Amino acid sequence: MEACIDGILFISKKHARHRFRSNILSAWGHRCAYCGAPATTLDHVHPMSRGGLTVPENLVACCLECNRRKGSQDVWVWWRAQPFWRVDRELDVVEWLDGFDFV
Repeated sequence: MEACIDGILFISKKHARHRFRSNILSAWGHRCAYCGAPATTLDHVHPMSRGGLTVPENLVACCLECNRRKGSQDVWVWWRAQPFWRVDRELDVVEWLDGFDFV
């Protein structure tokens, strides 16, 4: 639900979460940042269990299989060992993460 008061748009928490998720998936073309398959989930590049935040700069579109396989592993160690790893995809993720000190 949306409401506008004095020119300020207010949206429900549910709508905000949907928009947040949708914006990230759209930014990645609904393709997994890691393997390029259709993406239906978001992955914390720097896992929450290791201090990663739920912010756009730490989330990428991800297919369910990559999300399950990566889990809380270090993204670079896990990803570079995968047969689908490609330098161009890694550079896209690095650019997305720009400004984070764990890259």
